[in-house]
Amino acid sequence: MPCWERSRQPGAEGGDPVGGETVNYKIPATIDATALSKMADRGQITGAVIDGPLAFDNAISKEAARIKA
Repeated sequence: MPCWERSRQPGAEGGDPVGGETVNYKIPATIDATALSKMADRGQITGAVIDGPLAFDNAISKEAARIKA
């Protein structure tokens, strides 16, 4: 079962960490980011570096990313 589907299981608050953040069925963007990341891993998306989900603070702040790493 894909990690974004596991996070939709009844009672699940979050799923597997992917790209540094947790897939959460309550936040649809995390599911979308995970799906896009997996598609890139499989070669379905080319010409770009894709990773996710990624928290907004990490995306805009090197310091936040360093602290969370």
